[in-house]
Amino acid sequence: MFNDISRGKNKPDQIITIKDFVKNSQYRQKRETNRRNAWKKFAILALIFFLAAILWYGLRTNAALEKISTKESTFWEKIIRLLPIDKSFFLRLPVEKSIFEEPDTLDKRINFLILGIRGENDPNGGLLTDTNIILSVRPYDNKIALISIPRDLFVETPGTSGKRKLNEAYEIGRKKNHSQELDYVKSVVSGISGLPIHYAVLINFNGFRDLINSLGGIELNLEKPFIEQVPFEEGAISLPAGRQVIYGQTALLYTRARMSSSDFDRSRRQEEVIKAVYAKLNKTGVLLNPYRLDKIFSVIENNIKTDMRVWEIEETIKMLANTENPKIITKVIDSGPEKLLYSGYTNDGVFILLPSAGDYKKIQEVIRNIFD
Repeated sequence: MFNDISRGKNKPDQIITIKDFVKNSQYRQKRETNRRNAWKKFAILALIFFLAAILWYGLRTNAALEKISTKESTFWEKIIRLLPIDKSFFLRLPVEKSIFEEPDTLDKRINFLILGIRGENDPNGGLLTDTNIILSVRPYDNKIALISIPRDLFVETPGTSGKRKLNEAYEIGRKKNHSQELDYVKSVVSGISGLPIHYAVLINFNGFRDLINSLGGIELNLEKPFIEQVPFEEGAISLPAGRQVIYGQTALLYTRARMSSSDFDRSRRQEEVIKAVYAKLNKTGVLLNPYRLDKIFSVIENNIKTDMRVWEIEETIKMLANTENPKIITKVIDSGPEKLLYSGYTNDGVFILLPSAGDYKKIQEVIRNIFD
C-alpha cells in the first residue's frame, strides 16, 4: 500500500480550471509557432546557402573559363551565366553568330583545331606546334574524326616571304598579332584541309600532363612494346605490350617520341591518346559533373587557350558528353599508300613534306569524305 501511495496511484484527481486550460492551450500554440518559425529560419538559411553555393560555383567556373577563352564575354553573358538556366539561352543573345546556332543536319560539321606546344617560356622552340589535329564532329549521327596534319608540311604563311613549316604558323601569327595568333593558324590549316576551322584549342606540355593526371591516368592497349631509343631530357620511355594505365609524364613522352619510329607514327599515337582521354572523360562522367569539371579547369586554366566564347565551351562540353558511343575515325595525312605527301628538302637542307599532286585538292577530298 505504501508503494502505491509513493507512486501516486492513490493521489486525488487534479481539478483543471478554465483558466489553466486556456493557459495550457496558449503554451501549446506558442510552442507550435516557435517550431514553425524555427523550420522557416532553417529553410531560409538552407536556401541562402544553396544560392550562395550556386553563385560561388558560377563565379569560380566563370573565372576559369574566362581565363581559358581569348574572347571577352559581354556584360549580360557574365550576368546570365551565373544563373542556373539552360546555356542554350545564349543562342538568342544578339552576339556574333555561332556554328552552334545552326541546326544539326547531316552535313553539319563542327571543326576544332587542336594545337600542342612546349610552352611560351621553353627556349627549345616553345611556340612551335608539335600537334596539329583537326577534331571534326558531326553531331547529327554521332561521328567524330581526328585528322592529323604533319608539322613538317611546307605551307604558305601569309605575311612572310616564301613558305614555312606548318609548325611555325602559330609562332608567326603570334609575332604578327598577339591577340589573333589562333585565327592566323586556323586560316593556314583551313587552306590545307578545305574545311572551315571554327575553333582552336591550344595546350602546352604542362596542361597536357596535368589533365591526364587529374583524370587518374588513361588506358592504352599496345599491340607490341614501345621503346624510344633516344631519351628525352625528362627521361626515357619503355612500355610493355598489352592493356595498361599511363599517367601524365609517360603519356607526354609517348606522344612526343619519334626517333624510334616516324613523325607519322607520332601523330597516330597522339590520336590514340586523345581517344583515350575522351573515353576516360565519358567513362568517369566528368563531362556531366560540374564539380569534377571545375577541378579540371583549375588544373589546366593556366596552360590552355581557346578562341571559343565561354558559352561555346559549355556547348562543346555538352555536345561531347551527349555523343553516345560515337564512331571515331582517325586519319594521318602521310606519304603512305594514298601518296598524299612526299618528302623533300629546302635549299638549306631542311626536311619538309609536300603535297604529291602539287596542291591540296587530293588531301581536301580525303578530309571532306572522311565520314563516308
